[in-house]
Amino acid sequence: MKRVLILLWLNVTYFQAVGQGNGWEWQNPLPQGNTLNDIHVFDNQRAIAVGENGTLLKTEDGGQHWSIKNSGTTLVLNSVCFISNQTGWAVGGYSTYPPMQSSKGIILQTTDGGNTWHSNSFGNTRALRAVCFPSAQTGYICGDSGTILKTTDQGVTWEAQSSGINKSIYSITFLDDLNGWAVGGEQTSGNGVVLKTNDGGATWQSQTLNSAPYFLSTVQFVNPQNGWLVGGYGKLFRTTDSGNSWAALPGPPTWFYSIHFLNAAVGWGSGDSGKVYKTMDGGVSWQIQLPKGQWEDKILAIHFINGDTGFAVGVGGNIIKSVNGGTQWEHQSIGSKKFMTDVHFSTPQKGWAVDVAGFLWKTVNGGSQWERQLISNRSLSSICFIDTLKGWTVGQGGKILTTNNGGSTWQSQSCGCLLDFVDARFVNNQKGWLLARTPGFSTLIYATNNGGNSWAPLDINPVLFPEAFFLLNAQVGWVVGQYGQIRKTINGGLTWQTQTSGSVNTLSDVTFSDEQTGWISSPSGILKTTNGGNSWQIDGSIPFLNNMLFINPQIGWAFGRLPNMDFGYGLYRTIDGGNSWDPQNFPKASVWDYTFVDSLNGWTVGGNGNILHTSTGGVTPIHKTIVSSPTFSLYPNPAEEYITLQTHSPIQSIQINDALGRAVVTPLIESLPGNRLLISSLKPGLYWVKVQTAEGVSTQKLIKR
Repeated sequence: MKRVLILLWLNVTYFQAVGQGNGWEWQNPLPQGNTLNDIHVFDNQRAIAVGENGTLLKTEDGGQHWSIKNSGTTLVLNSVCFISNQTGWAVGGYSTYPPMQSSKGIILQTTDGGNTWHSNSFGNTRALRAVCFPSAQTGYICGDSGTILKTTDQGVTWEAQSSGINKSIYSITFLDDLNGWAVGGEQTSGNGVVLKTNDGGATWQSQTLNSAPYFLSTVQFVNPQNGWLVGGYGKLFRTTDSGNSWAALPGPPTWFYSIHFLNAAVGWGSGDSGKVYKTMDGGVSWQIQLPKGQWEDKILAIHFINGDTGFAVGVGGNIIKSVNGGTQWEHQSIGSKKFMTDVHFSTPQKGWAVDVAGFLWKTVNGGSQWERQLISNRSLSSICFIDTLKGWTVGQGGKILTTNNGGSTWQSQSCGCLLDFVDARFVNNQKGWLLARTPGFSTLIYATNNGGNSWAPLDINPVLFPEAFFLLNAQVGWVVGQYGQIRKTINGGLTWQTQTSGSVNTLSDVTFSDEQTGWISSPSGILKTTNGGNSWQIDGSIPFLNNMLFINPQIGWAFGRLPNMDFGYGLYRTIDGGNSWDPQNFPKASVWDYTFVDSLNGWTVGGNGNILHTSTGGVTPIHKTIVSSPTFSLYPNPAEEYITLQTHSPIQSIQINDALGRAVVTPLIESLPGNRLLISSLKPGLYWVKVQTAEGVSTQKLIKR
């Protein structure tokens, strides 16, 4: 049952699930949907990006494939830096989960090129914002409350330095072990801060910046004289005398979030609405460089290794790459970024999801491919089907839609009101309930007995502010709400019985596996009944749980706060009817709702268009190898018109399979001049390219745009 407070248009804070990600795979967007804050580019093939929810991504083939690495944390990672191909660091610390003020600094180190990471203990509780290493032994980290840390033993130990300020320091850079700059400030008041040291941070001196904004977010120097600052509200400054004086440049065309200069003249800046700009005169003037296709999200970091090859990353996990100095940019992440509000599967293969833009997403292959259909001009919040053909979806402004053909076409229904519907449940093609939010933030339940042709509010007496309901069949149902109230009906909602929960807290969800066995979630724990609700017993060992789902009397899931997980939220699973609950290894992703169609197959949806799937009940780790053996490479990927294959030995056979494993292309080898294969006839989606050479058989994933 869906939580009541899921109205995105009311700006309600949503929870985010956490964990290690074992047993779950991303289906949308790809390669993943967490915001990326920074990227380090080694060469034209290898790069590592970091971001929210402890996200670590690595590519070794120029971005054709990105692998998700285990960071061991759910805290935000803000910055990444490498001193060699093997040794690097990532830092961060504040939490994206409520309470937002809960944060702690974290330092991660890798010595195998980013494949594995471990945390360094340094005794600081402040969130960290940036890391740089001017040499193999010496490194610096900056963070909140004026934090500056220094290591001289390659990160084995870190010592705090005195910055002389208590404001956040967002960026730090060093030209060598001695000469460096740091910038920061407060985002709501005061002036930005510029600090300089020429003794390795033993002392820091403040530099004057005329017309300083509230805060400065980025500093970069290409030599001892030439440097740039990025400030809040689109401010850009330059120095040509080592920071003794700073001049405000005419201003970038947008609010820059990141800059990267190769030398005193050539540089790039990234900002709002997916825009990239390039300068050839040190930042005096800028020319826009637009990525191919529509991209509305912010670009938060940009990095070029030379005048040609560069990567940029940003909000929603977006990744773009250029190989010609930014003249053209290609997307390396695909999929919708619209907030997904609900998901429903009638079989392990057939399912639907809805989003805040009024789109329906449909899959017939377990989510390997999703087809989008615009069915509403209103945000949709809930979807349910009673079989593979008949279903309903509801949303903002009294929106009710129904389908008789599995979602191919939809017809409008009306309840005669303009309330915002947040949950829907039907038990057959006639009987259903809707949960509605009124303008005064109270709630009502509407019922239909004729398939939605007419609706009427239920009279729940005495007055109850419903938080959730569960309709078991056409006659039996429960409603739970504030102050521990429970109501039960055995005649389809005509009359109601009051049941005693033993709690005074708001009850957030209710679910039953049969007429006798049911569960209720609340801030104080889980309530369980084995006699239809005549009595309830509470288990307070796992508080702060929200929505629950049981597929039978023994196996179920609950969503709530996980213990010792950086203030995170995620899934618990029970296999003994709720007598015990185990936190799952859950993907670090924004999660709003979830569903399971059986004990193995489940899906979650949430912010940034996130859709994730488990085929193991979320328990057993999945380790799928995208490339079974490195006998070939293909590019571009994603692709629209054609792909080019590169192999070490002659190709013996090629086959392209769809997501269900069906062969859709089997070309003759002699018809491939230059190993170039036309794919324009394929529908957009996920495919697998299977190539056989003398070295063996290898398979790679292909995304057709």
